[in-house]
Amino acid sequence: MPRRYNNTAQCRANRRHRRRLRNSSSFPLYEALDVVGDENRRLAQLLQQLRKRIKTLEEEVEMRQEKIVEGVQNNWRREVQYERLLKERNRLRARIEDLEEHWVIFDNQSLGTVACSAFQDFDDQNSSFEDEIK
Repeated sequence: MPRRYNNTAQCRANRRHRRRLRNSSSFPLYEALDVVGDENRRLAQLLQQLRKRIKTLEEEVEMRQEKIVEGVQNNWRREVQYERLLKERNRLRARIEDLEEHWVIFDNQSLGTVACSAFQDFDDQNSSFEDEIK
């Protein structure tokens, strides 16, 4: 594994030593080492930037997944509520139809003059029941 001296005292000392050697002589090996060292530092910074970008992207993906899950849950809740409301509506419609079959609907003008057929049916049933008791 390569050594990494990120801004440590050893790293600074190595750089000072290389600079002194580079300034004191024009040996091509030192020039090549400087180029390689500069390139390594540049690549290390690039790697750090890329890792940071990957981390932010992963966090963004996680947040979007959470939002998607919340949306699906909300849609499911809305669908359940919609189904419940439909059932209740249909039940009430059936009840209204049932009541309309057994009762005469009054309007304001005929309210006092029209008798309710349900009351007549009740009277008929009640009188037959009284006959059975006697």
